[in-house]
Amino acid sequence: MTATQLRPNCPDPHAPVAFDDPTLVALEEEIAGALTRAIGHDLEESSAAGAIRAYVHRLRALDCPPEAVVVHMKRLLDRATPAARMSPARQRAFHALREAAILYCIEEYFAHGGDGLKPR
Repeated sequence: MTATQLRPNCPDPHAPVAFDDPTLVALEEEIAGALTRAIGHDLEESSAAGAIRAYVHRLRALDCPPEAVVVHMKRLLDRATPAARMSPARQRAFHALREAAILYCIEEYFAHGGDGLKPR
């Protein structure tokens, strides 16, 4: 399996440095805070859903392929994971929320523009 060829405007999801795109930086901060507040709640009813939607749309606007968007989202979620001092029940709830966020990201990428499951 070969690595996906990134398009010139798409930030490298494996780069160790933060984005130089202020919109992406702001959205990552918003998503991290919103996810922490959404633990134990439905993702689509939280403010995290709108931030994830905007994040996916921004990455698509930068011509990122779907697999790069998913890697960006997973790395963001890894950084947003709250301290390990959570109770086991809260850890399970955060893990479920994390999985829902990844699925939401994928669905949003392919639903963008009403083109169903076909990337543009």
